[in-house]
Amino acid sequence: MLRIILCITISVLFISCKKEKETLLEAEFSSDSFGDYRKHLLINKDSTFELRVYDKVFDDPIKKDSLLGKVKIHQDTIYFYDSNKFFWAKKAILKNHFIEFFQDNRTYKLEIIQTNLKQSKTIDYSQFPNYAVFPYFDLNDEKRFYEISTNGLVKIDQLTKNEFKTNSRLRAYTDYIIQVSAFLNSDDDVIVDVDLFCNDIFNENVFQFNQIRIKDGGNCNVRIELNLSKNEILNTHIAGSL
Repeated sequence: MLRIILCITISVLFISCKKEKETLLEAEFSSDSFGDYRKHLLINKDSTFELRVYDKVFDDPIKKDSLLGKVKIHQDTIYFYDSNKFFWAKKAILKNHFIEFFQDNRTYKLEIIQTNLKQSKTIDYSQFPNYAVFPYFDLNDEKRFYEISTNGLVKIDQLTKNEFKTNSRLRAYTDYIIQVSAFLNSDDDVIVDVDLFCNDIFNENVFQFNQIRIKDGGNCNVRIELNLSKNEILNTHIAGSL
């Protein structure tokens, strides 16, 4: 009888351990633009996470970094309690089939492979395969957070295409990938930064996941500022040539 009770107890403990390690979220970013780079995240039911980074640049050996730690999950937001030299994000938000990390004054994303956690759905990216939306960071009393929706992106796209009809310095619209951020100004107008970059091998694998930071490139680097509330373009800037 004692042996039966012991076996049952061990079985229950074994099942409990398995349940604790049930995966709540799996997400990844991979790029072969400069070799082979992959960042892979697992968050488990027991509130632990595992982040692994694989980086093979051209013919160099694969370098692996990893981080194990704990998280707190509240609705669509995940808070991280552990960090190291390559990961020091304090929180991330599950949104539009991405997990969006906030690290210093920038954002980067991983694509959600599978999850049963709650996530916000504000944009249908299937309608906008050449677009990526990021939060505007330089917020203050005169610049406040604004969430872009699918309908907002439709209007942004229409205004952007109108600029292509009249500005002969731009390339064809289909040559660009587009990153967008927006804020509310002191007049409650929605101001949008539309950053356009040539869709080349260096951008096509990363533009949905990381904000591109370059200052030159001629008409491969264009910034359009528009007032979405007034449905007008405020300024178009083409970067200096290389």
